[in-house]
Amino acid sequence: MPAFRNGATVLGTSAATLAILSGIFAGSLRARAPATHDPVLTRLEARLTETLHQSSPQATVGYDEGRLVARFRTQTFLVHALGRRMDRSIPHYNPKPFPEIGPDYGGFALELFTDANPSQQALAAGNLEREPYWTRYFMYYQLRNPGGLPYLWVTLKYNEGTDPAVIARIEKIVEETALANAPR
Repeated sequence: MPAFRNGATVLGTSAATLAILSGIFAGSLRARAPATHDPVLTRLEARLTETLHQSSPQATVGYDEGRLVARFRTQTFLVHALGRRMDRSIPHYNPKPFPEIGPDYGGFALELFTDANPSQQALAAGNLEREPYWTRYFMYYQLRNPGGLPYLWVTLKYNEGTDPAVIARIEKIVEETALANAPR
């Protein structure tokens, strides 16, 4: 994953794309299920659990609707999605809010899942979007993943109060795991 660039903004990302990439974290984390999860997610779960236990002991790591999620100091926010008018010239916020899990001050929300489809947008260098209360980073990696799906999707939400060292550790774990499973 490339280094996070403070202040970078992705313009023109549709609300539908953000909803798909970030997911709407609904419900509570479920305990780890039997070995039915993608092998790459299982490896990521082990590494994230070990690392976050040392740096953020109150962080939770688990599965929610088949997605691996790690959360620390989060809450449900009502968010107005950014969209575009019919002529696609002027961005606007949808007046109807939807619930989304986001980080409180100093927190983070990480979501990882595998999928059969690559992005239809250019995400090769990752995308960083500044939102009113947090920064959202999303990226996908192509994997060599026997027994699993070929793309790893990553969404990480954090804010200015989040410890940069924790974000760097999460970034390193995801990048190392994805590169270790990249096609050769």
